[in-house]
Amino acid sequence: MILFLTIFSGKVENKMVKRKLLAMLMAATVLFTASIGSSMNVQAAENDVNVDSVTTFENFEQEAIEIPTVEVPEITYNAEGNEKCDKTFFIDGIQTLDMNDDEDNTDPNNAVEILNGEKKTNSLIIDEFRWYHFTIEQLSKLTIYLEMDDTIDADLYLLSLNADSGELSIIETSLNEGTGVDEAIAGKIEAGTYFIAVSGYEGSGNFSLGLYTSTRDVDYEFNDSLSTATEVSGVFDLNGTCGVIDSPYDVDFYKLTLSEASAVRFELKYTSDKYAVYYYTGNAMYAIKDDLYALDEGTHYFVVLSTDGSYSATRGYTLYIHNIAPVSTDETARFYAVCDRANIVFQFNGDRTNFYVNGNEIDFSFSYKRSSSSVDYDISLRRTSNFNVCLLQTEGTSLPLEYQQVIPDAVHVLNSSFSGIKDKYVLTLSVFDWSTPCYWIHVRGTGSSSDMTYWKDLNMANLYIDPDTGKVIDIEWYNYFYENLNYRLTFTRPYTMKYYYPYWNGEEPKGGDD
Repeated sequence: MILFLTIFSGKVENKMVKRKLLAMLMAATVLFTASIGSSMNVQAAENDVNVDSVTTFENFEQEAIEIPTVEVPEITYNAEGNEKCDKTFFIDGIQTLDMNDDEDNTDPNNAVEILNGEKKTNSLIIDEFRWYHFTIEQLSKLTIYLEMDDTIDADLYLLSLNADSGELSIIETSLNEGTGVDEAIAGKIEAGTYFIAVSGYEGSGNFSLGLYTSTRDVDYEFNDSLSTATEVSGVFDLNGTCGVIDSPYDVDFYKLTLSEASAVRFELKYTSDKYAVYYYTGNAMYAIKDDLYALDEGTHYFVVLSTDGSYSATRGYTLYIHNIAPVSTDETARFYAVCDRANIVFQFNGDRTNFYVNGNEIDFSFSYKRSSSSVDYDISLRRTSNFNVCLLQTEGTSLPLEYQQVIPDAVHVLNSSFSGIKDKYVLTLSVFDWSTPCYWIHVRGTGSSSDMTYWKDLNMANLYIDPDTGKVIDIEWYNYFYENLNYRLTFTRPYTMKYYYPYWNGEEPKGGDD
């Protein structure tokens, strides 16, 4: 992955992120779509994702902070759902449930009600159970998270109630080995009444149990792991992808597959300032700062999470992933100018010798040669020894008015009677060689056409470059046909080009890009 801008934006609250990483890995081990009495399939997330190393954009300060992932505990899952607990539980009928909040909730008939967003704390010893119950009114996203002291290994069970028989059936478990190792269950769940059992397996100590439900994003793909990552199209998506961070431990995965190296912009809108997008490698996560990246061909994973534990079961976010245009894989071409709306990306290297547009190397050669009985045309552009592209404001504005140039920009050509271009976005560049003429216009008219004669050797030209090929397809100035004949060129500059290099007096502009 080639990075346009620095990959980190200041300090991240590592404790929360590490907790979320653990939650992400734990939840990814127990994913389900529940209906009462049905058996569940468990999917284990893949944690090794092969990605190329990150290369940072030149001339920007970098803050190379890496947030390591937490090792994934070994998970052993029994398809029957009761590897450690082989008991069958019954209640005397839902009407007889004791809804008290006392600590004497060691059997399901005395289960304590736990509400959405609530955390319950209690203590356990070996072989002891603590029971809780909740009711789901409609299909919902469910997250249950169990934290405990490092003196106890507690297990987590989710059970459904058969209202007719009073039988409680285990539908999901989280049975991680080791004291102090958190447990998590996450997935979609149907309407009904459910019970949670926290069981002491080893040692004794305190625990905290959290329950989180949401209906906001239940219609979207469940995407809390790599294996269930939501696929994004990789095109300029005006609608975006909606999601919800519905618990302090919720992490939403997105998968982007590119057929070629491309410039991609990320935008996260309509959400808390504490939500962030991260690039996920399988071994570490990197915070995306300025939202614009050049990604290699292949599959990439991203996550959206809350950095401080804030969440909302009702207020969603919108993630926009815009695939702007292809980029060159030339590792030296680390300087960019980008116009998102025109889908144009201009690249060059520090030596100002290699230039690219949308991944195509720019071919600066141009030739227009025609002969008739009365007029001969020889209009040509060549790349001379000191040939260069105007990249800095000072290079374009320090010249006499008739020779002033422009820095790279996107132009919408409406119509050109000379080149035949219609309704096309192009890259405009000014080129020069002040030591040797690089552009000549040799037009010789004879007889009645002698007044058409024009003979100039110029040191500069303003060009239109086809982003699809990298070739010069028109010359804006000086164009003999536009200036001397009845040919017309109409164009606009409706969109702003963003410059990812210090183009103003060798420095970043203080008041924006202009």
